[in-house]
Amino acid sequence: MIEKLYEKYLIECSNNSILEAVAFELFKEKICDKLSYMNSIAIDNGVDEQGVLYYSLWSNDGIQTCNVPVYGYYASSEKTLSKLFCKLSDTVISNGDTKFQINLYAHDYEALALFSMMQFGYIYEQGRLEITDYPYQFNDTYTIKTLEKDEIEKRWDEIWTLTDAIIKHLKQAPVFYPGHEFTEQVYKEFFMDSETNLHIALSKDDEIIGMIESNSESDVFAFHSTKSVNVGEIYVMPKYRGSSLSKDLLQFVIEHEKQKDARYLWVGHGTANPNARGFWNKYFKTYQYELVRTIKNIKFTNSV
Repeated sequence: MIEKLYEKYLIECSNNSILEAVAFELFKEKICDKLSYMNSIAIDNGVDEQGVLYYSLWSNDGIQTCNVPVYGYYASSEKTLSKLFCKLSDTVISNGDTKFQINLYAHDYEALALFSMMQFGYIYEQGRLEITDYPYQFNDTYTIKTLEKDEIEKRWDEIWTLTDAIIKHLKQAPVFYPGHEFTEQVYKEFFMDSETNLHIALSKDDEIIGMIESNSESDVFAFHSTKSVNVGEIYVMPKYRGSSLSKDLLQFVIEHEKQKDARYLWVGHGTANPNARGFWNKYFKTYQYELVRTIKNIKFTNSV
């Protein structure tokens, strides 16, 4: 089935200019290591029906999660993919209420439509941007810089004010994300981590008017050794929205990471957030969607 998984991967690469396909042997080397830690459901009648779903299971607060990675599915037809999910759900729901996370290639329209029909909802997408060499003129009405860790400590109250504004935005319509895990301590540890870079924009009065972060989390999708850097947590003060500040912050990250020999930036964001989609999708090409559905373990009993 590894050859079939590779076929799916090549189809997305051929339909998405931001992805560069790797040779089969490297794909096999990378993917076999990941799949060795997963369970699988397969169909193979030896004639016209083949398919597989690799998945991971874990439990939290009484609900188990079943995750199918984007590189872990193949089906010879829509009908076969539907059968695979039926087998998968029958297998895992017997253990209790289950949240399914199905990750699909962005250009696999048939699979995306099928899971939408099966009452799955889009929740998350990932995209990439290639770092290129071309001249860029920054706005000179503000300054953008990367903060040292001691500067983060000194200016933490200002940084937390902007970060907290992001959290509050996500809690409002239309996202309604509770964000209980987004505590001040969690964010401070993240920004202070040696693998995270916090970049800020300063007004002429030395006020922090915007921020963005980049970190070393790898984009595992493409499997090759080309360096890719994660970017996120962008925020611009209301007074400066509609200017070029958001774009300038992103371009600053591009210039910063280019000096470290990165070739791509990648971003992951919620699909329910129109502001995030409107900004990130302007510059990044989506290659993966995550769809979710929680299914209750309903035990049927015979009635007299």
